[in-house]
Amino acid sequence: MKDLDLKREIYLKRLEDPFVTLGILIPSKVVHRGREIRLREEIASLRREALEGAEGWRGRAVKLLKLLKEMEERAVKRIEAAEDEEGLEEAFREALGPLRAAQEVTALLEGEVYEEAEEEDVEDLKRWMEYIRKLK
Repeated sequence: MKDLDLKREIYLKRLEDPFVTLGILIPSKVVHRGREIRLREEIASLRREALEGAEGWRGRAVKLLKLLKEMEERAVKRIEAAEDEEGLEEAFREALGPLRAAQEVTALLEGEVYEEAEEEDVEDLKRWMEYIRKLK
């Protein structure tokens, strides 16, 4: 059991490392609360709209970041609750995709998100962006 607890701590610490997502591809699809999200397409669409100066992309990006944060938190809880090494590894891999996607969306939002987002969204986003910066 001590080996499992040690491995659990290692996995949780690795999630804090910004380089843990190097080489990780953003999942093409994820299911969150029974809803399928085409993650790669959504991020590509946000990027395109940001480059074109389209209206409303920032609000969508904030909502996507919240969703990604929830997915990562769920994976962290699975890491904490895992009863064997296989469960630890699976939960860790589950956390990497949303973390990598969040880094992409955060890069799009940096410096621009505060103009259109609602006040509570901005506070959540500021906390999330600070978390991402700490990972870097």
